[in-house]
Amino acid sequence: MLEEEEQRLHSFIERKRDAIAYYIQEPAIVLRQRYLILAENNHCAALLLDVFKASTDWEQHDFVTFTLQGLQEALFGVFELSEICSALRLLLEREYLFLGPEPNLSKFHAYENDPNIHVIALNFCQYFAYKKQVLDERTTDPLTFLVDRPRILLLSEAASALLFPGLREIKLKRLKERYKTEEARVARHNAIAAAELLPASLNLIEWIATLTYFRWQCAYCGGPYHLIEHYIPIVHGGEPTWSGGTTWSNCVPACRSCNGKKGTQHPSLVRTMPALGRVERYLTAIRTIETMLQRLSQEQANNTQRALLATLDPVDRQIITSYGRNLASSRSLLDLQGRRRIGAIAAITFLLLAIAWFFAPALHTWDWRLLLIWMGGVVVCICGIGQALLTYFPKHRRAIETIAAFRLRGDEERIHRFVRLARAKQEELSSLQ
Repeated sequence: MLEEEEQRLHSFIERKRDAIAYYIQEPAIVLRQRYLILAENNHCAALLLDVFKASTDWEQHDFVTFTLQGLQEALFGVFELSEICSALRLLLEREYLFLGPEPNLSKFHAYENDPNIHVIALNFCQYFAYKKQVLDERTTDPLTFLVDRPRILLLSEAASALLFPGLREIKLKRLKERYKTEEARVARHNAIAAAELLPASLNLIEWIATLTYFRWQCAYCGGPYHLIEHYIPIVHGGEPTWSGGTTWSNCVPACRSCNGKKGTQHPSLVRTMPALGRVERYLTAIRTIETMLQRLSQEQANNTQRALLATLDPVDRQIITSYGRNLASSRSLLDLQGRRRIGAIAAITFLLLAIAWFFAPALHTWDWRLLLIWMGGVVVCICGIGQALLTYFPKHRRAIETIAAFRLRGDEERIHRFVRLARAKQEELSSLQ
């Protein structure tokens, strides 16, 4: 009897060996902070990234086949199908995944001649993918997902290294010892951007991540890389939707030939470089990561400040909070949006004064006091309109942003000093008691 049970157990293990090995050796599907940054804080998309990455690592392929119901089971039924579909659309839009037909050598010629399918390169291999990455949430058929594993791994490691200060310092130290030429190149371009009052925040971790992504080749033609190329040239400054300067989301490796072809033209005007779309998609993903990192660092700073204020006396806490709120409201009038709002109010007031000038004399005679008030209002309105117009010139806009950032740092230091004084006073009173 025992021998029969043992034989049945051995036969079951032989049949289920691959499945057992998969579930035992596969890394646990967990919510990782670095995947949250890539997925714009979408928990479902971050977990799906982990599912796809673990599955392709185990299978040692760049593709994996899942049904939507299978993905729902892989996430333990926590998310609805509609949430999974929206998360998949986000990952497809960011090009961490691609939808494609099932890899099948017998259908190679059919895929090659299909106008709706094109070839993409993933991890030194060529795969077929659909040109229109459309996902139907009503389908029950298996879907083949091509997973860009190097991109996910590279960007997630760079994001986690930038998020945690201790890890960032260790990573920077190792890279500086290994890439001294690249460190000097990054420092030189940061100095150029700073001289033009543009953002100059590129560091060695970000630049090595970009070089690794493009395989230390020109991002446009794939030839040998010679220099750092600004996607939006320095002469164009920044844009409301895309900050210029020497930043992670604006710098790519390029050869001298491609750099000369692009020159100082804005990317929207360049027509002779078909690889611009691929570069822009990469930089768009980087800009998303930068936004998430800034949001997380701001949340950490706010949490630290709230924790400090919670330790203070209620009266001191109320005084410091009111002081910080007043500083923020007064500084808001000096930033770009505040100046433009003032300019809009000044333009409306100027229009009302012009109407008064043309229609009021018919009603009564103007005396010198009324005329003086009218002239003063006109001068103030012209000054307000002029200040608003200056914000649309790149040089003046960068100067205003730099001054606003400097004042913001000064305000934060002033508030921290008040907090330290309040804590010292509180400790002194507690020691006397």
